[in-house]
Amino acid sequence: MRTCEERTRDVLERRDAYREKQQRQQSVLAFGTLCGALILSICVGMLPRFRSTPTVMDPASYAEVYEALDKERVYYLYADDEGIIQEDAAVDVNAGNATRPTGSTAQSSKEHSETNLQVVGVDEADIIKTDGRYLYVLSGGRVVVVDPNDGYPQVLAEFTLSHGEASGYGTSGMYLVGDRLVVMQYRYVQLRAVTAALVYDIADPAKPSFVTCFEQDGRELSSRVIGDVLYTVSQYSLVTEPIETEPATFVPRTGCDGEEAVLSAQDIHICGKSSQYIVVTAVRVSGEGEQLSQKAVLTSGNTVYANTENFYIAGYGYGTRKTPLVRFALNGGKLEKQAETTIDGVLLNQFSLDEYDGHLRVVITEYGENGTTNALLVLDKDLNTVGSLKELAQDERVYSVRFDGEAGYFVTFRQVDPLFTVDLSDPTKPTIQSELKIPGFSQYLHPYGDGKLLGIGMDADENGRTTFMKLSMFDVSDPTAVTESNVTVLDQRDSEVLSNHKAVLIDMGKNLIGFATGDNTYHLYGYDAENGFVLKARLAALDGYGTRGIYIGEYLYVTSANGVLSYRLSDFSSVGVLSIVKAKQSTAGTVSTSVAGF
Repeated sequence: MRTCEERTRDVLERRDAYREKQQRQQSVLAFGTLCGALILSICVGMLPRFRSTPTVMDPASYAEVYEALDKERVYYLYADDEGIIQEDAAVDVNAGNATRPTGSTAQSSKEHSETNLQVVGVDEADIIKTDGRYLYVLSGGRVVVVDPNDGYPQVLAEFTLSHGEASGYGTSGMYLVGDRLVVMQYRYVQLRAVTAALVYDIADPAKPSFVTCFEQDGRELSSRVIGDVLYTVSQYSLVTEPIETEPATFVPRTGCDGEEAVLSAQDIHICGKSSQYIVVTAVRVSGEGEQLSQKAVLTSGNTVYANTENFYIAGYGYGTRKTPLVRFALNGGKLEKQAETTIDGVLLNQFSLDEYDGHLRVVITEYGENGTTNALLVLDKDLNTVGSLKELAQDERVYSVRFDGEAGYFVTFRQVDPLFTVDLSDPTKPTIQSELKIPGFSQYLHPYGDGKLLGIGMDADENGRTTFMKLSMFDVSDPTAVTESNVTVLDQRDSEVLSNHKAVLIDMGKNLIGFATGDNTYHLYGYDAENGFVLKARLAALDGYGTRGIYIGEYLYVTSANGVLSYRLSDFSSVGVLSIVKAKQSTAGTVSTSVAGF
């Protein structure tokens, strides 16, 4: 592994080479343009009328942006040799497939699970998606369309994702929007980080076809889909020294199908001195695709929360432990910046934010001279604080947050797990109703029907040392006396669900709680008040991380970039297996497929 000094030297060398190349290209282009214009003018006898074409961009209109740039802290981006996800080599996608006599593939959508979301109606990208007819799987630099085939999965189609002239690239997730598949991709083009949304027509899933590509400067921070509109947020850092007379050196670009342009000065908002932008775009992905609006904010950002009306982007002030916060109104894709503020303290993740009845509720950890404390703030539409609870849980930090209507729940931890329950019915007077202290902590909270709250996290001993994963069911029917009604401690220490809510399957109707653990095992639990948590099955999985449990009809498909394993929901017996790429050596084959094996 290269040292920091070696990597920095390499970046600067590539930067200088890139500048020299740009200067040569500009000189050649200018000379060629001049010669061409002169020849053309002579040929048509209009040499006296020759005039240079005025620049489209007026540098003066960007003067305020240029002055606001923190030019002392330019962050040059580069492709780390060890950080680029390269395209996987294709292998025989039918190797090891289970076979059965088949007729036509499934044509109608069946009852199926969906990506676990924070807000109903606001879709989030994930590595595996289903429409109830087919599974769409990101596998390296490819998308594989899988026909579930009633438990005997087969490859229906596959295609390699285009990446232009990128020197490095990878993917973060996908969306299904009607007959469109949208793949979120990041690229490094020379020193530029670019976020791309690749749109494919899947009206005939057996023959996917490329439709269009939307691009914007910066590394993807997050994205959402509401209806047929894709909202993409990227974080753009300058890659060359800003030149006042050349806006292209310090203003981010957006575009479609390779045609790009810098944002207009009217679309850039300044929220303090910074050398980073947050770029937000709205595009319609149905039909032929359409750019609706684009905005940029000169600020930092690392957290995104969205509902169907507003988009909130929160940042992290380097060295300040303050959180800049910006609100955009969505307006059906016509983005409009409406408010901004800065909050003392830092957020945990997107669940630290929630909007309800025109008020934004925020949970933060504050850092002071005497250690950490935690707070809950209630902000109005202009992001002014109208209510708060402060100085909670001295020397602890927030581990999980969930809001549910007029109730708020958050967990802090040092040696025990205080689960705070907050009454938010009066936004100006939030009130703590209970503070339950138990060993360990929950890292993900999920409302589980009337009066119940599911917690997934870690157990801990009396000294606060974490031991194994645990499931907790909290009885919140009486918010003034919350109890942990049931708890189950697993024999596992690691799972993607502890840091990614999209990795868990939760279906109260089917009484399923499912997630994979680091030992390539997929765990399925049920819950009822009489028996508590009941282990239904431990199933083989091809991977620990990047695995999703998806049910379609009467079958559960444990799916990852390496392949699909299918099981009957009735008894969790193994049915079929589909290999997409060669699976890594694992103990998956030794894992029992039912509780009876334990």
